[in-house]
Amino acid sequence: MSQPQRSRSTLFLMELILAVIIFTVCCAICVGLFLRANALANDSTTLNHAVFAAESCAEAFRADALKNYDAADDTYIVIYDHEWQVIDQGSDAYAADGVGEGSGRQHGLPLECEAYVRMTFEQQDFVHKAHIAVYTQDGDVVFELNAAKYVPGGHGI
Repeated sequence: MSQPQRSRSTLFLMELILAVIIFTVCCAICVGLFLRANALANDSTTLNHAVFAAESCAEAFRADALKNYDAADDTYIVIYDHEWQVIDQGSDAYAADGVGEGSGRQHGLPLECEAYVRMTFEQQDFVHKAHIAVYTQDGDVVFELNAAKYVPGGHGI
């Protein structure tokens, strides 16, 4: 009589183990989905900030309102921190340790840099053009934008 009792407990134990395995697989799938959703949300936030930064630079270019622009250089860079606030070249964050070629950052960017906007300019008679690209701190392109403006007399950028 002890034989059928043992068979039932073995069957119950196998059923319980199978339920735990199925539950574990479902949990792993859910965690993976949540991680993927978080990554997509972060990418979306970065893209939204990049579009806004590029549009702001394009408007400043069209309005001749670029701060600290050197006309001898055909490149203009704006650096953003982790909260997408502009880091001024004279600030403590810009002058922090790690700035320069040895830091592993491109263009001597500060360690606080989340992203940067690089604008390159081109002049053709009365039309001034700017190519605006937003990069991550690793140098990956997030967003690109072209802007142009008409300048009577062909002077100034």
